[in-house]
Amino acid sequence: MPAIPSLVFISSDDPLDPEALYAIATAYAASGLLISNHGHNHEQIAFTFPAVVCSSFALELFLKFFLTVDAVQRGESKVSFGHAIPTLWAKVSAPHKTVVAGMYGHSKRSPESSGVERRLEQFEEVLGSLGNQPFVQWRYAHELQGLQLMSHAAISLAVDTLWRAAEHVAMQEEERWSARRVRTRRNQ
Repeated sequence: MPAIPSLVFISSDDPLDPEALYAIATAYAASGLLISNHGHNHEQIAFTFPAVVCSSFALELFLKFFLTVDAVQRGESKVSFGHAIPTLWAKVSAPHKTVVAGMYGHSKRSPESSGVERRLEQFEEVLGSLGNQPFVQWRYAHELQGLQLMSHAAISLAVDTLWRAAEHVAMQEEERWSARRVRTRRNQ
């Protein structure tokens, strides 16, 4: 029996809810690590597949988080996403890319300000190594043809960088989001 046997989900009235997206992305990122650790601890390599799927989905959701934050800041009410990592990354605003770059290559909770251009290049190299749609690719791993390289380490590096950057942005935006929730409730 699962520890949490059921869940009642109450969706937000707000079609662009960066807080919900952040929470879900964080849950998938943590799940990928937990599944990977479980597979390692029990010597079950097959657990790598669901770990990579969760981590790849977290990667995609963190990128969508940044796009949602940007859309909210611009006052938009709708965003179009897709699954292609290069396309999503290309849409992320320059300020958010700077935060991501500042988080790359260390484990601190705040972005480094030195070497941002080089950090950004290195992060983009990691993203490029993951393929166009890693979530789509690896969720149907049984259908893949030929030799494929699955690097959970590379995916985890990108996810960890995005996770910490998203956490940093979420903390900065918290006050604005709180005021936005109040306005949304008043308009109902």
